[in-house]
Amino acid sequence: MQNFQTNFNPYAHNQAIVKSYFKRPLVLVLAILYIVSIVCSLASSFAMGNTFGDMYSTMLNFTEAPSEVSDMFNSFSSSGLFTGFFAIAMIPSIILTALYATAYFIIYFKSKNENENSSPKAGFTILYVLAIMSLIYAIFVALLFVLFITLFIVGSIAMSQEPNITSEESTIFTVMFSVFAVIFAGMGAIMLIYAISNFNYIKSAKNSLCSANLSYKGATTYGVMSIIFGVSSFMSVLPSLMVAPIMNTMSQLIPSELESELPVEVFSQMSSLYLVSGIVSAISVAILIISAIIALGYKKHISNIKNGYFIPEPVFDAPTVQEATFNQPSPAVQPQKTDVINPDIQSQQKFEPVIFSDNETVAHVKHCPRCGTVAKEDDVFCNACGTKL
Repeated sequence: MQNFQTNFNPYAHNQAIVKSYFKRPLVLVLAILYIVSIVCSLASSFAMGNTFGDMYSTMLNFTEAPSEVSDMFNSFSSSGLFTGFFAIAMIPSIILTALYATAYFIIYFKSKNENENSSPKAGFTILYVLAIMSLIYAIFVALLFVLFITLFIVGSIAMSQEPNITSEESTIFTVMFSVFAVIFAGMGAIMLIYAISNFNYIKSAKNSLCSANLSYKGATTYGVMSIIFGVSSFMSVLPSLMVAPIMNTMSQLIPSELESELPVEVFSQMSSLYLVSGIVSAISVAILIISAIIALGYKKHISNIKNGYFIPEPVFDAPTVQEATFNQPSPAVQPQKTDVINPDIQSQQKFEPVIFSDNETVAHVKHCPRCGTVAKEDDVFCNACGTKL
């Protein structure tokens, strides 16, 4: 006899939960922003290279520098060496940005695919490797800060022991070195905490795809710190965006009789540099803010599921066929099959004791474990659904 069973799969269920969140359009927007950042970085390398060469050539000509130096800068600018230098310097950043863009594109499109075999694990693996690299970099920078703090402490002690330094000067040096030490210690701690929270957040999302447990560890800390960094970065970007029109206006307001005494062209050239760097920085701020929103939204999504505010549709395995085997031969019985089986009957029902009276013995009523139909003591199969008793 064959028995068809449908089993709940917690791993596929949790994968569907994670995919249901990361298929949101905001993830695609983040991936596109990384691509825009790459394009703007490449464009800025060309713009900065040409502007840098023109600006220094203008300054050298205005200051009447030796012709050899001016000719050298002009040749560098015309041959594109400045542009090549800036482009080569941006290669590591462009590669990392491209990896982030690839990871989020994979996560979005794999999560968008409703096929159970489509998993965004490859995208999270890329993010996981990048998070490990960021953590290693943060540890290295923190160790450098520890070295600087040690040098500050040693320097303050050495300065305080100099015989020709008064106590007031010694106190000033001690306070100054202590302030620098506290600043470096705070910067190192913030970088380390941010890198650890990013690592935990990516790791928890990656593990939730192939685990029976859902986790959002590190998502809150990473999201909050990303918002803080984004806001502070935006405050530093605003001056760059405002300086460009101000410098253009200054170059137009300078009287013509002073143009021979002031490098007027430098003002417009520097305004282009500020504008390009401000646009690239603004895109980085947008990436930080959207990453924070995604992390905090993921934490809320998983919390709602764990707290029962949102119950996703359960994922089941495909029906499997199991053949019944018997230890001892039994007479063949043709079970009566029914088209509809009540799913509300609990399969845990086995035997129920029924007491008739004080003078009578206790009789045991036999039930079907599948549909609950009462059966006789010697029945091997249920007369209603055919399940083995």
